[in-house]
Amino acid sequence: MMDSNIDSLVYQPSNFLRNPMESTRKEARKALAACLKELGLEEYLQLFVGKLASILTKGSEVHVLGYTVHYILSECLPNPTGCKLDHCLEDLLYIVEANILGDADEQKEDEKDSINKRKKKMETRKCKSLNTLRLIAENVTFRSHALKLLSPVTWQLQGPVTSKRKSKLEGMLRNIAAGIEGNPSVDQGDLFCFIYHRFDDNKSGLGDQMSSQPSKKKRKSRHIQDTSGAKSCPHLITVFALDLLHNRLKRIQPNSTNEELVSKLDPFVKLLVGCLSSVYEDVISSSVRCFTALLRLQLPSFKSEAGKVTSNWKRSSS
Repeated sequence: MMDSNIDSLVYQPSNFLRNPMESTRKEARKALAACLKELGLEEYLQLFVGKLASILTKGSEVHVLGYTVHYILSECLPNPTGCKLDHCLEDLLYIVEANILGDADEQKEDEKDSINKRKKKMETRKCKSLNTLRLIAENVTFRSHALKLLSPVTWQLQGPVTSKRKSKLEGMLRNIAAGIEGNPSVDQGDLFCFIYHRFDDNKSGLGDQMSSQPSKKKRKSRHIQDTSGAKSCPHLITVFALDLLHNRLKRIQPNSTNEELVSKLDPFVKLLVGCLSSVYEDVISSSVRCFTALLRLQLPSFKSEAGKVTSNWKRSSS
């Protein structure tokens, strides 16, 4: 089937998503998901997402877009694949970011829509974009796309953030971490390298986040926040890395360690020692959890770092 014909096929149900009737929007979502399943997710997802994004552009439509993308991905990806969303990653992240961090709730809707709708649409009340982030993280190739997954968050952390936005960013990071844990393309060695470099990038407290900035096209449409009462939160990526490390360490049994695994884990001891002197309480508490898990493995660096562990622990407890 020619792409021009598919474009016409996608247009009508996509347009129905603007309908004020919830039942009509629900049926439109079902039709889109069924159509994409038939045509093939990898071949046509980008076309579907592009058409949806061009139609659903203002006010609560942004939430309808986010909800619809989640529904389509849930229907077409019942199990993690580790690769099927590689080609569409940037488009999907942009939609997710707009839904979670954008100002759609504050945009004025036209007068006719306001009269027809006395309360928020279901898609606005039940935001699914955090779950979408988990689905995305489960279905991209980890080695080549892991940094890109973090780009909506690392971009926001370039400046101060409000407490409300900080909470949203933490939720985004939790769902990315959950997706990475379920991603079948994740090699344990690659994961430890990824975690180690997130520590290394953020050891100054600011981090070398430039490596995962979004493209120029996306940068132009980033969502700007009112920064009154805001503060810098560079440690969120460090907490994210610590939580990833802890979740992976819990899976490792002491009797299953080998020389290669020990060589990958031993460098973390020194990094965790440094984290114990952090000014951020959540960094310290996450570091302690990782230390507890690592102690079972009897790593060589524990002997050389024992004095620093004790002094840093006393300093953080005082």
